[in-house]
Amino acid sequence: MSFEFHLTVHARPIREFNVRQIELAGVCHPTLDVTTVELDAPIPISFEQAMERLEQLPCMFCELDGSFVWAIHEPQRRWQVDGHLFDRHGKLIYVELHGSCPWPSFLKLLECLGSTDTNLVYQLVREGVIVSHDVLANMWH
Repeated sequence: MSFEFHLTVHARPIREFNVRQIELAGVCHPTLDVTTVELDAPIPISFEQAMERLEQLPCMFCELDGSFVWAIHEPQRRWQVDGHLFDRHGKLIYVELHGSCPWPSFLKLLECLGSTDTNLVYQLVREGVIVSHDVLANMWH
């Protein structure tokens, strides 16, 4: 099942978070009280390493500026994710993603960032909230 999204992927800040409930599409979800300064922590991989890994995915097209498109157009499945890597001082700061894809494909994208579900948070751009990996997974299914 595909899920339509527009989000940014960030390294999870180290401290514990206050959690508040917010209703999204008629369902209550916990969101994290994170400051924008805390979202500047680098993801533990370089821009170049992330690009090399992304380029290994089938049907992936990457540009030198960090933008990429991953599109699958087959009779039984059609989806596309547009993304962009953002770095500062050789470190990957965040990744912007929008489009739709199945959850396993989204997890493959995360693997390219050298990350696990426990060290990332996601800012839902339209909703303006930060959620954990578990909350995003629940929204997907």
